[in-house]
Formats: sequence, structure tokens, C-alpha cells
Amino acid sequence: MRFYIPEIGDIIELEEDWAFALHNEQRNDSVISALELYKDSTFARADEQYAKSTHRYGRMDWEWLLILPKHTQLQIDRIYIRKGNQEYSSITFYIVDCPIESLSPNQAAPKLNWQGRYDSRFPKLYKGKKRFWAKLEDVNRIHFK
Repeated sequence: MRFYIPEIGDIIELEEDWAFALHNEQRNDSVISALELYKDSTFARADEQYAKSTHRYGRMDWEWLLILPKHTQLQIDRIYIRKGNQEYSSITFYIVDCPIESLSPNQAAPKLNWQGRYDSRFPKLYKGKKRFWAKLEDVNRIHFK
């Protein structure tokens, strides 16, 4: 095993499927909306192979088990690590390419609020790369090239 700390902007490609907890937080909204995780208040997607709900409580408690498939390309956008704050250690990614069509940068995703409704304060679509963050403990399970 080689030690590797990525630079901001580095792109990695998943060598195998990666399962992680996608937290219901504003910085993950483009992925949550693209996968329609709010749809019909079931917090599930028709293609449950990729996403399902693990909690159904208030917004801050929701999280989904998301599985990004092999060959997904992720770009490092932000690294957050602070001494004494391990529970907040995370890495933020952009999805550069993904076999899940709705997560492709070419696909626009509707912007939905925490209740799964359109929010008139924002444009109606997320365009371009989808952005999300994951906890460092989940990120450390990525196998990539």
C-alpha cells in the first residue's frame, strides 16, 4: 500500500463499486436531486441497486446508502481535516464521469428543496458536474486507479 494525499483537482477512477453514506446536506443536493431521492417521500430510487434510504427522520438525520459503480471518475474538490474534529473529516468530489446516466455531467438535474419540491429561489436545474462530500472513513474504502 502506498500513502497518497491527493491534490485539489486530481481525478481518480473507481476500480470497484464504492458504497458510502450520502448525507442529506445542502452540499450533496445535486446528487440527491439527480437520483430523485426525495421522490414520493419514499427516499428511494426505482433502481434500488444504486441508492436506498437508511433513515426517514428530519432532514439532518437522513442519509442514503449510495453505490457508485466501477469506472466512475471523481475529481477532488475539497479536503477537510482538522485536529480534534474527526467526525467532520471529509472530502468533496465532483463526478466527472459515471455509468449512472443521471449523474453524468451532461445530464441536468432538477433543484429540489428538502421536501422534494422545486425551490423558486434557485434555478430549476443543476447543470454540469454533480458535487458531493463523503466522510473520510468512507473515502478511505475507495479502490481507485
